[in-house]
Amino acid sequence: MACCKEVLGCIRQKVQTIPIPGGDITLDGAELRSEAKDEKDKLIDDLKIMLEKSGRTAQMEMRALEAEKLMESLKTVPLMIYIGGLMICFISIGI
Repeated sequence: MACCKEVLGCIRQKVQTIPIPGGDITLDGAELRSEAKDEKDKLIDDLKIMLEKSGRTAQMEMRALEAEKLMESLKTVPLMIYIGGLMICFISIGI
């Protein structure tokens, strides 16, 4: 959309006024081009932020955090040991 605005702004800047009966109409080419430039800059900034979030370092940090949370939740699961027909249950409390 920003690229379309920029092209339309270029076209409207080439023909700045259109004569009509009883006056002239001035077109807003420069205004459209400046809006398009601002939108493009915002999109580029958003893309940079998105790429930083999905970079290798960020992915590794998310995996490490995920593994840490998994280990925390597994600490609360009781450990079962079967000896013959006897079942011994050890409750894990930070072991």
